[in-house]
Amino acid sequence: MREYLAVFTPNRAVPQRTAVAITVLWAALVLVMWSSSPYAVLPRPLGVLEAFGRLWMTQDLLGELWTSFMLTLQCVAIAFPLSFVLACSARIPFFKPLAGLVGVTIIFTVILHGGHWLKVALIVFGMVGFMTKSLTRDLADGEDKQKELAEQLDYARTLRMNEWHAVFEIIVIGRRHIALGILQETIAIAWVMLTMVEKMVRSGGGIGTLLASQEKAGHYDELLAIQLSVYACGAFISYLIGVFTLLVCPYL
Repeated sequence: MREYLAVFTPNRAVPQRTAVAITVLWAALVLVMWSSSPYAVLPRPLGVLEAFGRLWMTQDLLGELWTSFMLTLQCVAIAFPLSFVLACSARIPFFKPLAGLVGVTIIFTVILHGGHWLKVALIVFGMVGFMTKSLTRDLADGEDKQKELAEQLDYARTLRMNEWHAVFEIIVIGRRHIALGILQETIAIAWVMLTMVEKMVRSGGGIGTLLASQEKAGHYDELLAIQLSVYACGAFISYLIGVFTLLVCPYL
């Protein structure tokens, strides 16, 4: 009896088998509610499944997802190192104002006009604005964190490290798990931004372009199938980043 009550008790840990059973139960409840929905405009599960098959066979759903994934990967490869450098530069008084960098999209619309690099610029500068602020805050912000960081830097100096070496060891290496956690959050935001950017700049394709074409045609089954595909891919990417974080930060 206590095992059943534990799932309704705050701050109570449950076995993994119980957690899986709860997830399956909620999924089944959502599926039942979805199938019995009184709203005619809402596509039914069978219709969405059939739409997924049509998109896969005739609209190159996999290819569009791959295009969007590669675009996201390219943006992350640019935005993450740039954001990390900007956040670490907050330790240098001359460069500290750069940590307040935010994305300004209209400038890149005027300069780049359109195409692949406009999409990259829009996503990258949206990611940099959020990621830099988050890294600056979580790496060394707050009184407690500042005190802890000061103590660690003093300890590094007693080991005869210079300031650059101390920053590298304590912030870059010692707080990499924080940076990877912020990267995981930022990729989730970028993955949602991606469909908006691809709908705005349609050259090069992508899942956002496919979504816009189905929305224009009023194919609600296909729309929901695409949205579920985007959600599933985003969840899978987040899972991969979590696995990578455990590999490079085994102390977590």
